[in-house]
Amino acid sequence: MKKVAQPLMALAVGFLILAIWRSPATAAADVTHILGNVGTFLQEVLSKVAEFLGSFGKS
Repeated sequence: MKKVAQPLMALAVGFLILAIWRSPATAAADVTHILGNVGTFLQEVLSKVAEFLGSFGKS
């Protein structure tokens, strides 16, 4: 798996460098948007897990 992940990571870093080179403000906005989406997803996951675990005592 590591042999597959290394070229993909290099490609992702290359695209990030190219995006920053072409338009730093747009790249920053895109990264902020992605991090916001990841944070929202993790918040939803934790909420659902807490709801699931909390339902054990209510039966």
